[in-house]
Amino acid sequence: MKNGFKLIEKQAKIDYDKYTNLEIKNIAYRAYKSEIYQVRMYSVFLLGYLSKNKEELNFLRDEVSKDENWRVQEILAKSFNEYCSRIG
Repeated sequence: MKNGFKLIEKQAKIDYDKYTNLEIKNIAYRAYKSEIYQVRMYSVFLLGYLSKNKEELNFLRDEVSKDENWRVQEILAKSFNEYCSRIG
């Protein structure tokens, strides 16, 4: 991917700003079921934006942390940074 994750991150932010938290939650969980790692990366960005919610934070910790793709793991780290910035 030419620009790495930047295009995925940009789309996730656009969608997060466009939809309600419930819609984003549903999109994120459905997207994470994909076999395509780029779709899972998008999901993890969305979950990072929702990570103030314990359910999403637990999903990142319990499920995403087990993802076998290193690219998804990189986004998990970015999502944890997002969580830290949101809680202060």
